[in-house]
Amino acid sequence: MRSGLPFTPLLSTDVSNTGTTNHPNRAGNGNLSSGQTLDRWFDLSAFTIPNQYTYGNSGRDILHGPRFHNADIKIGKNFRVTENKRIEFRGEMFNFSNTPHFNLPNANVNLPQGGQISSAQEARDVQFGLKFVF
Repeated sequence: MRSGLPFTPLLSTDVSNTGTTNHPNRAGNGNLSSGQTLDRWFDLSAFTIPNQYTYGNSGRDILHGPRFHNADIKIGKNFRVTENKRIEFRGEMFNFSNTPHFNLPNANVNLPQGGQISSAQEARDVQFGLKFVF
């Protein structure tokens, strides 16, 4: 289990005319007190576009993405063939509970899709293995 990864609200345009990453002005907290959804992960109205040729005052890594809960499981069995030889069978499941692990939201505060989560990490992954040890 882990808390959400930090991310930085950004602007998709070069308002400062410097050719670098541009940050918005922070007018509010940006965190939603309740009701975070995939379509609205943070409060876009808490950020404004700075004046032309100026820098925004919003900090780096001030918001957090979705939390992460994961459980992996391994089930195995050893079969003795002789005293010093054996066969190992194992089945492994990563993300055993098949809980969706959503990626960070779109951090661009001046785009219509800003604040939306549109992707997730892979679902449950199952693998089996057979090994002969001699």
